[in-house]
Amino acid sequence: MKVPLEWLKDYVSIRFKPQALAERLTMAGLEVVGIHEVEGQPVLDLEITPNRADCLSMLGIAREVAAITGQRLKLPTVRGSRLEVRGKGARRFPRTTSHEPRASLKILIEDPQGCSRYIGRLIEGVRVGPSPDWLAKRLRACGARPINAVVDATNYVLLEYGQPLHAFDFSRLAGGAIRVRRATPHERLRTLDGLERTLDASMLVISDASQAVAIAGVMGGQGSEVGPGTSTVLLESAWFDPLMVRRTARALGLTTESSYRFERGVDLEGVESASARAAQLMTELAGGRVTGLRDLGQQTSPRIRVALDVTQLNRWLGTALQPPEIRTRLARIGCRVASAGSGPMLHVEAPSFRRDLTQAVDLTEEIARLHGYDRIRARVPVAPIIDPAQVQASDFQRRQMLTWLCAGL
Repeated sequence: MKVPLEWLKDYVSIRFKPQALAERLTMAGLEVVGIHEVEGQPVLDLEITPNRADCLSMLGIAREVAAITGQRLKLPTVRGSRLEVRGKGARRFPRTTSHEPRASLKILIEDPQGCSRYIGRLIEGVRVGPSPDWLAKRLRACGARPINAVVDATNYVLLEYGQPLHAFDFSRLAGGAIRVRRATPHERLRTLDGLERTLDASMLVISDASQAVAIAGVMGGQGSEVGPGTSTVLLESAWFDPLMVRRTARALGLTTESSYRFERGVDLEGVESASARAAQLMTELAGGRVTGLRDLGQQTSPRIRVALDVTQLNRWLGTALQPPEIRTRLARIGCRVASAGSGPMLHVEAPSFRRDLTQAVDLTEEIARLHGYDRIRARVPVAPIIDPAQVQASDFQRRQMLTWLCAGL
């Protein structure tokens, strides 16, 4: 994950030099493997572990920096979203919104196991042209090639939110329809890289009324790509099954920025906010306006709740942290924390983007890295020495004693 610091500063104040920030991130479990300069700006190169899909985005890294340094996280302002973030004067749509577009838009999820949620936004009146220099520079700093304002908006939000998106030329979708279905045996599709690929029934595709137009979660097809003559765009934001995307990408030998994120799991509840952000950016860069919206499938994910014993946490870490400090640190990474009376138990609800926080040991690890591994004092385990000759015990008692002694080493 390449992180341009000038871009990162949009979301969190950074008071460290690049090398110092890299050290702080590495000590917190986000290893920085290099610092490069691209077009005059420093770029951190991070190695993200498979369980931290939330950090495959600028906002995810900004959230980590804010949690580590105690700074405030500044989210983008998104107007015109029913999950609006700090937008003023925007319409708030009900959760089951289905706006009628001027052009007829039909979306059907035929495989809910492979696609839990699909949002289609119709944007009419766009004018496809090059992106402004600031956006193109940010994309290049992350290793992405600018294409045009519409496509660049989807790639920008992919890097910003970690949510892959795709833009279709709506006029090239037969019947104005989207079907999320399994591929038919030996179905063929020419993808955006110019290669014709043979699909099978294990693969999920996005189809119009007559044929496949994209490989779900992996790559779009040439037949519906946005070009200079595009005036109406269908913006796709969806949640695709990680295992299905992984198998498809491996079978086709096709790994993309989108498949890399879908394989690790995107935030089901972030599908809408990323779609709204991309639509706003797209209309700012290419004109037009949103005239239609379809949101199908599951809109929320089950909450993960964990009971955390502060006494046990301190025993595991060798610390003496108090519940208020633990609550503050967990809140900084998006957790909701409630106390159970005056005792040492905390009830923690993990945010939807942290599906890796499922047990007390996971939360303990979070506290350890946010507190600072270097601030945890090393202690040598201590156990009493017992002369076996002076102990009269049964075989069972001796085995129990041996187990106890080994546990203290």
